[in-house]
Amino acid sequence: MDFDPNEFFDDDQDEPQTQPPHRATWTTLDTDQAHVVLARLRAWMGEVLVHEPTAAELLRPCWYRHPAVVQTLLDVQAAWQRAYHSDLDEAVALSWALEWSQRHLPHLEQRLSRLLAQCTSVRHDPRTVDLPRPHEADVRAYLRWWTSDRDPATEPPQERA
Repeated sequence: MDFDPNEFFDDDQDEPQTQPPHRATWTTLDTDQAHVVLARLRAWMGEVLVHEPTAAELLRPCWYRHPAVVQTLLDVQAAWQRAYHSDLDEAVALSWALEWSQRHLPHLEQRLSRLLAQCTSVRHDPRTVDLPRPHEADVRAYLRWWTSDRDPATEPPQERA
């Protein structure tokens, strides 16, 4: 799949005036904030991520439909901003830049590979996993144990599956 940086720019898009939080948490943004954050993220992807071929190749057209992918992209974007566009002393900035290229970018590539593996350029097919829902009585018993002596011999069993 070829990466088209133009898909990240939308000249007709009106950017709301509501300012998003400094550190965006995708799942808690209101509608206006989400529009602003996603517009900025898409612009950043078209300016920066386009030059990272592995990450660009791993993206799928449905990336924005995966909250975990969006959050990871936002986190990597924030790390990049800190490394390249903050008022840091030169040595600290260099350290952050290396951190971005050697840690954050490979982490992004790994997450994209895993989270978008089932999606193709023509089919959005996210992997879904049901979260385990422990019974409340089991949780209460465990918390009583956890907040007391934590003796492994007295750890309560999980009664219900």
